[in-house]
Amino acid sequence: MPYVNVIHIFSEMPLEGYFGYLAFGLLVWLMFIWAGKVFGFETYLLKEGERKYDSEV
Repeated sequence: MPYVNVIHIFSEMPLEGYFGYLAFGLLVWLMFIWAGKVFGFETYLLKEGERKYDSEV
């Protein structure tokens, strides 16, 4: 694509290529929560005393 392959950070990959990491990270996080619900393990990232909200979903 013209005019897109201009800014490179740390390597040969254009700046727009790094935005895929955000989508992939969100997908992995959602799959982790889904697996916790299916297989019955705890998926909270904070300890019990540090949580603001305690939702039972």
